[in-house]
Amino acid sequence: MHKVLSRLMGYGFKTAIEITLLAADVGAIPIDEEVVSIAGTGWLGGADCAVTVKPSVLPDAWFLDIERGIEVREIIAMPRVKFSKRLIRVLEGKSI
Repeated sequence: MHKVLSRLMGYGFKTAIEITLLAADVGAIPIDEEVVSIAGTGWLGGADCAVTVKPSVLPDAWFLDIERGIEVREIIAMPRVKFSKRLIRVLEGKSI
């Protein structure tokens, strides 16, 4: 799932989903209300993705359930270029 989300939607989108799941799992955000999750590549440009999400929790794979699962309701912002040349060099292990 990590590679699919990263490649299709970018690291910011993947991270926004992950932090929503983790925050809901520990009770930091409600699972019965929509939240805005903001994330990005950080070390290569800061927050570049914002999504409106209906959160879910991780136990018993609730996040995959049709009724109780996580749902991206709206993509507010997402970069058009998911992988900059600099990021590709870092991922390949070459010097920046």
